[in-house]
This record gives sequence, structure tokens and C-alpha cells, in this order.
Amino acid sequence: MQKKKIIQNVLGARLKPYGFFYDSYFHSRWRLKRVLENGVEQYVVVDKAWWGNDIRLSLCTSYQRNEIPMRFITDDPMYQEDYISYLDDNDFSNILEMFADFVIKYGLEKLDEISVPLYLFDADEHMNLMLFDNNIELAKGFAKKNNITDLDTIDDILNLIKSLIIKDEEKVFNDSTKQMLLEIAAFFGNKMIELYGGSWALVPGCDLFGEQCNLCVVQFICKYKMRQELHFLRWFIIAWEKSDADWVTNSYYRMVAPYV
Repeated sequence: MQKKKIIQNVLGARLKPYGFFYDSYFHSRWRLKRVLENGVEQYVVVDKAWWGNDIRLSLCTSYQRNEIPMRFITDDPMYQEDYISYLDDNDFSNILEMFADFVIKYGLEKLDEISVPLYLFDADEHMNLMLFDNNIELAKGFAKKNNITDLDTIDDILNLIKSLIIKDEEKVFNDSTKQMLLEIAAFFGNKMIELYGGSWALVPGCDLFGEQCNLCVVQFICKYKMRQELHFLRWFIIAWEKSDADWVTNSYYRMVAPYV
């Protein structure tokens, strides 16, 4: 029997009373979905491994799109396996029954927990276009306001950015705040291009709330000959919102330094 049909007959039937229905199959993932009254989409995902007859269950929502595997949701020893092997359709069905038990017992609560925004702010299409079109002027303005010279190191610049982000305690995402964050992203992005090469680009994507928009990123070819895309504006908006200065340095040393 087709795996889709088994999923509909087993997992779909068990979760139908909770509002779930079969949604789609894409990249070896079968998805069941329900839509809350506020429009948030919740997903139960059965993911088939590329290496054989192994499946696992994960959860995600339209707010938190990164799939969370079952074993990271509970400490219950019944649900600590990652990918689970099956031999035939009967095995496949039995695993799906176990997945259904898990969703009902633990997954529904987790889905509601991750159905709220992780962040309150992000750059919209207008901010991304402003950065792309005006990054040189924005970067010059930032350097002039903060007396930055060619002698300043990356760590000097990171520390300056951290101090500016922490200093703004009101957390009002107004035009003044947006201007500050645009200038920071423009200066830092151009500094990265100066040091490591690359260029600004507009790429199709989504904001943190799932709305489609063009994202202004810096693209460069890393030392492993792969293209990297870094959305510095989002970095600094998140750090500002969280009042987390370490987010800035941690992001740099995790996502830039190892690749240049």
C-alpha cells in the first residue's frame, strides 16, 4: 500500500478529532496540518531518511518552521529514538500508531507552545530595499557618527555595536531605531565585504513571521568554496530586541569567522 494512504489511515485518522488533515508530501516528508482560529498553522511531519526504511516524527508551525524531532520534546523513555526502522507496511503502521500516541500525549501541548512569535520585530520589504539601495551612504553615516577609523579592529567594531544595542532600553521599533539598525547593518556588511570579498544581494525569502519579501544579504564564497548568505540586518534586529549583546559576537564567531 502507498505510504501516503497508510499515513492517512493511521496517523490521519487518529489526529482527525484534533483538527488535523493530510496536507502534503515534499522532500521525503509527509505533513499533516491544522489551522488555528488565529491563522497559525501547526504541522505534524513524518520524515523518511534518505538512507533506508527509517522514519521519524517532528513538529513545526508557521511561526517556528524548524522541525523539532520527537525525542527533543519529552524525556519519556518511550519516545527517545530518532529515526525508527520498518520492514514492511505492518511495521510502518505500528510506528505511526506510536507517533499518534506521542502527538496526543505530548505533541499537542508542544505545538501550542511554539505557535507564538519567537520575535516581535523584523525588517520588512521596505527596510531590506533601503539597505540594498543605500548601504554605502548608511555605512558612511555610521562611521562618521561613531568616529570609526581604519585602525579599528573587528572586535572594536563588534564592541561598539554591542554598546549601541544595549544602550537602547526602550525597545520601540520606530524610525529612529530602524535608522540605527540599518546603519549598523550597512557598516558591518560593507566591512565584511572589504575584508573577505562578496557583495550585497536581494534574495527572495520570508520575514520571521512567514510573510514573503526580498531579503538584503551579503553573499560571499567561503574558504570551503561554498556560497554563504548573511542577513546582517536580521542579526542586529534580533540582538536589539533581545537586549543580548553577546548575540552579535556569537553570531559573528559562529557564522562568519569559521568560513573566512
